[in-house]
Amino acid sequence: MRFKTLLLILTIIATMGTTSQAQDFHFTQFDMAPQTLNPALTGNYLGTFRLGAIYRDQWGSVISNSFRTPSAYIDAPIIQGFRKSDWVGVGLSFLSDKSGVYEFQNQVMGGSIAYHLGLGQDNKTVVSLGAQFNTLQRRVDISQFNAADTWDPATGQFNTGTSTDVSILGIEQNSVMDIGAGLSFKTVVGENDKVRINAGVSAFHLNAPQDALSGAEDVLPIRMVGHAGADIDLNSKLVLSPKVFYQTIAGVPETNVVAMIGYKLKDNFMIQYGQGYRVGDATNCILAVQYDQLRAGVSYDINISDLNTVSNSQGGFEIAISYIAKIFNEPKSDPVIICPRF
Repeated sequence: MRFKTLLLILTIIATMGTTSQAQDFHFTQFDMAPQTLNPALTGNYLGTFRLGAIYRDQWGSVISNSFRTPSAYIDAPIIQGFRKSDWVGVGLSFLSDKSGVYEFQNQVMGGSIAYHLGLGQDNKTVVSLGAQFNTLQRRVDISQFNAADTWDPATGQFNTGTSTDVSILGIEQNSVMDIGAGLSFKTVVGENDKVRINAGVSAFHLNAPQDALSGAEDVLPIRMVGHAGADIDLNSKLVLSPKVFYQTIAGVPETNVVAMIGYKLKDNFMIQYGQGYRVGDATNCILAVQYDQLRAGVSYDINISDLNTVSNSQGGFEIAISYIAKIFNEPKSDPVIICPRF
């Protein structure tokens, strides 16, 4: 078991070292992190405000320092746009991606804004354009690095954090501005709006922020994202929800396809099960519950890549929740006093 754990750690570190600029966080339940997926989704719903959170833990069953990614957000449609059918949404989001033995961490905090154009009859089609402005902070615990001058032949171990060779440690922390933008589209078709379609594209690191942990003048390459999905009412009880996610950064692609089937126990209560596949990496299963405006889901990835020999096919666990609050003032009318005539 120790050999398998060591092999996995070395493999992951080598992968991060050779493709550090071609990696970014990802979620199996990508649609449960809307502002991370696409800034154009900010405030793109019917309600007063929305809040949610998602947490991912990967490789926890194999190494003690698992890959952990918590994220939370809040957004709201705040004001009417230039037309009565348009509106503006704003939001705040936070994400922390921590991984590996050296506690390498990406921390993303910031805000997003989106303009939504209601089109067609009854605004059944919405086209949205959004922008995101984040502070990206990267840090690493350099006290955990083992250098040649920390080796103690008497004990046969490294004396962690005692290196005097500062040049190999690089920069411990770096903070930069990170800008993203996105475009989304959603519409309903069919009799009684039985098919609800959504799609979008987004891009992050548009301002080429510097990735200066190594002390070099490297910049983060643009991360391009595409996503699409639909909710199809098969009958009064069953809902089919296919989804697809694609992203690429520095020429490294990632594709995740999911098919979910939902069963309505009541008009406002539905349970869903989904099966997905992240190409070349993992299969995943998703279980979700939706009650009124509250949605919660859990997922688990089963690793099928070359690392499965040391991971025993165990991958990542996720839990996510979102809630849309609807606080509307009920219309008030003055009482009408009817005076009978005699």
